[in-house]
Amino acid sequence: MIYNYTNVREVIEGLYRDYGHQEELDLWDMIEWCGEALDLIGAHQQYVTMVEDWQVCNYRYALPCNLISLNQISYNGFPLKYAAGVFGPASNADDSTYVIDGEEVSSDNFPRYNAEQVNMDHRYYINAAYLVTSFEEGCLMVSYTATKVDEDGFPMIPDDILFKKALKSYCQMMLDRKDWRRQRLSEAVYRDSQRDWEWYVRSARGKAQMPNIDKMESIKNQWVRLKPNQNSYNTFFSDMNTPERKKLK
Repeated sequence: MIYNYTNVREVIEGLYRDYGHQEELDLWDMIEWCGEALDLIGAHQQYVTMVEDWQVCNYRYALPCNLISLNQISYNGFPLKYAAGVFGPASNADDSTYVIDGEEVSSDNFPRYNAEQVNMDHRYYINAAYLVTSFEEGCLMVSYTATKVDEDGFPMIPDDILFKKALKSYCQMMLDRKDWRRQRLSEAVYRDSQRDWEWYVRSARGKAQMPNIDKMESIKNQWVRLKPNQNSYNTFFSDMNTPERKKLK
């Protein structure tokens, strides 16, 4: 479990202390390598869940730079569903215009639904770093997973010793790799740095994914059920960890 975060500069300061660097390290290289290391660790718990309102304009909204993945979207209080069609009118509105036999695609010549089942649900999809919707304007309530950043836009790291060790070992491995490729450093030293990174990346991922007691109870309530809860999507999964109750007549 991850409970707190610290500034990435703490890792850079640790590089000077732990590895005895006398020369000045390139700050931007260190920050970029720390971001790479976090992505390579890739534990879901190291990210934060953001809930924001997005104002759709002209059928689209630009995705945040620190977005990792979308969780769920609410529109008018209901889940906004993902567009499953490959192409078609309305539900996949963007700057492209599709034509069939010289005629612009419409619901008349390219119906998305049969006459017996008319469905006017709105949809969305992702295209070129934009969220594209089937309606021109509107307000969305969006939950998404993101990298936590500070006021300067730099990634923040979990305040955990294994994460700090992992990021420092990755930065040092990349420094040693550059010197090794230029034949300024022996291969044995570089491989030692590589082994450090390979050890700490697994340790940090395992530490982050270890649930606490409350999390384990929630997981247990989701798994130990006689009747699967198949409609949790419609309630934004708020009832997933509710214990099942048997009604005895």
